[in-house]
Amino acid sequence: METSFQPYEGTESYIFVSYAHKDSEQVRPLLEALNRAGYRVWYDKGIKTGSKWRDYIADHIENCYVFIPLLSHTFVERSECQDEVDHAKRKGKSIIPIYLEDVTLISGLEMGLGSIQSCKLSDYQGNADKLVESLPRITNVDVEATRRTKLSDIRRIEQYLSDIASRIEQYFNNIDWEHYINEIGQFIKNIHNADWRDILIPIIFVGVPSALPFVSMFFAQNMYTTAFFVFLVILVCFFPVWLSRPKGKIFVRIGREKETASFNIQNGCKSVESYACAGHTELKSVVIPDSVTQIGNGVFQKCSGLSYVGISKNIKKISKQTFYACASLTKVTIPEGVEEIGVSAFSFCENLNSVSIPDSVKQIDNNAFHNCPNLRSTSVPAHADISPTAFDSTTQVIRR
Repeated sequence: METSFQPYEGTESYIFVSYAHKDSEQVRPLLEALNRAGYRVWYDKGIKTGSKWRDYIADHIENCYVFIPLLSHTFVERSECQDEVDHAKRKGKSIIPIYLEDVTLISGLEMGLGSIQSCKLSDYQGNADKLVESLPRITNVDVEATRRTKLSDIRRIEQYLSDIASRIEQYFNNIDWEHYINEIGQFIKNIHNADWRDILIPIIFVGVPSALPFVSMFFAQNMYTTAFFVFLVILVCFFPVWLSRPKGKIFVRIGREKETASFNIQNGCKSVESYACAGHTELKSVVIPDSVTQIGNGVFQKCSGLSYVGISKNIKKISKQTFYACASLTKVTIPEGVEEIGVSAFSFCENLNSVSIPDSVKQIDNNAFHNCPNLRSTSVPAHADISPTAFDSTTQVIRR
């Protein structure tokens, strides 16, 4: 009988499958299912006779870990099959009888197999894979020991891959895509606002010499190398522009910009874009006029020098990470009219020691004042919905 795999020959635990050769068509699916499930399997591939072949069969029975007889009318009639069962019993092998069809065992086999837990292929609608999958559950025999890869190892690998997938998903969920989009927008603005010499000089003195290999590769018709040199030329030409981008400047949505340590947003401005001032460590103070009704996420994030901020009374929400890691901020007065303090709005403001929260505030989100060790106490409206993680455990929150 031919299968898609060779009978196992080795020193590790394996299953010995005993069957009648006339049942080959019924046996083959079971052998294939055992192999697909990862079990090491030995079976008699063809009909051979003689004392040496009998010794060969006996050796494989003696060295197997599990003995599986596939019972049928033909099996019980074959003396060779009965001999294999008897030999497995004498050697104390773990036996799992599988009935290919309903059959009454003769007295000799009944004595050897009658008390052993068995299973029937018909119980699984003839589905060999389902039967093989159930073997560890329906028998006390440790069939797992005969797997090429043990089920516990498979489960461990599955858990490991699942953990990696969860971490990747968590990583991408935590990425602030709006921040990256704004960075691209900022880059485009810098190119737009750059002096013509910032672009023309790199092209003349760097881009043209770099383009020479590109031209030669073009004539050589090497597509991949050509693409690489195109990318290289663009990078070399515009990288100096990126390095020379305006630093310490503040951009608001109406396009106002000013280079100063103290900045008042022009009255009439309606909103401030996300991350507009993020990372500007030289910024000391900011006044947001009452004309502003909306500020984006992380507008003053990591402005470590920011010590004073005046907030518009027409802002309804202090957005996510607006004043995140503003280490120099010590006192904040939130004006009447603000209804929500967003996620991590004042997180890691390590020197913040005083916060005035008005009665208009209805919601304080997760980690709003997380890791503010100098904020010993604060008063909040009695009706406000406060997240359990909004304040550190060291901050006394007083309802009024």
